[in-house]
Amino acid sequence: MIPPLTPPSDPQGPRSTTRLGDLGIRRLGDARILVVEDSSFARKTINAILVNYGFENVRLAADGGEGVAIALHWRPEVIITDLFMPVKTGFDLCRELRQNPLFRETPIIVQTSADTPALRGDVFEAGASDLINKPLNARELYSRLIVHLERIRLIESLKAYRTQMREELEAAKAMQMELLPSDAAIARLEQDHPVRFAWHSEPCQGLAGDIWDVFPIGPDCLRLWTADFTGHGVRSALNTFRLNTFMRTSSQEPDMDPAQWLSALNSFLCEVLSPGHFATVLCCDLDFGAGALRIASGGAPQPVVGRSGHHALVDISGMPLGISRRAEFGEARLDFGPGDCMLAYSDALTETPSAEDPLFTPERLVQTLDGFSEGLTGRTATLVRHLIEVAPDGLEDDLTLVFAQWRDPSGG
Repeated sequence: MIPPLTPPSDPQGPRSTTRLGDLGIRRLGDARILVVEDSSFARKTINAILVNYGFENVRLAADGGEGVAIALHWRPEVIITDLFMPVKTGFDLCRELRQNPLFRETPIIVQTSADTPALRGDVFEAGASDLINKPLNARELYSRLIVHLERIRLIESLKAYRTQMREELEAAKAMQMELLPSDAAIARLEQDHPVRFAWHSEPCQGLAGDIWDVFPIGPDCLRLWTADFTGHGVRSALNTFRLNTFMRTSSQEPDMDPAQWLSALNSFLCEVLSPGHFATVLCCDLDFGAGALRIASGGAPQPVVGRSGHHALVDISGMPLGISRRAEFGEARLDFGPGDCMLAYSDALTETPSAEDPLFTPERLVQTLDGFSEGLTGRTATLVRHLIEVAPDGLEDDLTLVFAQWRDPSGG
């Protein structure tokens, strides 16, 4: 004998308090609901309850085998199933559907009159999401159905949101990479000047707060600069776009030395950066006509200069940019000739895996570079490989490495 179902006392049903519209979740009344029940009376009664509560997309199956077939074809959002049925039981239905990746998260509500602790354990072990005792109470069925629908719709919405954000971040990352010097631009500089470059730029969270560029400021001189904004991710990445726009639209005097260039840049950043945000910037002029390297620093890590296989840190410092309009920047001038090279880098190089216990202190970095015999590209690759080995889960800060070497006419 089929136990009677308790009719709903409220034709409208209880109202969900969750503001699903605010989360971008569509109305629940169009949810696809599959009812699997071998009793014709019970099927019709459950269907009537669901229709009475406003569900407009309900399908019915007379046994577990038919239920599995409809589920595979129709992809219901929620399944309500009896437990003991011909062809396939509710246990069989749960197990078979859970083996399909498409139904790993689908709520399956089991209804049964044989409720014992052992049976409940078997039901959930088979893969059911919930269990309702017969005789069914319409309000309880509706309330549990709403809970599962809200959950599954919320998960779908969050997955869609994450997919959208991932796509947008990838697009933003591609745009940000276009701010960096292109291979073609570097090749032109290497063709027009006695120089070769090797560089590596790697964000730690998809978008970076690092940026660098190099451009001619005369027939025999190149200006190379690097910048590292506080933080990482979207906010610091937006600051790199701001800086790039300033660099491409502002008028700069061609005879402006590195310290003066930092002062002009500092005035701009003081206007646009929020309190507490700043950038460390290094500006280097490679003057092939004068045989000199002129460097000014705004809080950037000490650059390294190499000659004849020996490397040394450049003793120069300065206040980060964007903090004070009164900041002053000293300048260092070094002899620079064929075969000499320099390295500019962000602090991820000397603070990985941690600032307290880095792989490369500045002094250890110099010693490591002294031991290299490969060219610039090999040195860059080796440094990055060593960092990855000690930080297998990824870097905790954005990384930039830029080598520039005066090309030796003799090929050395």
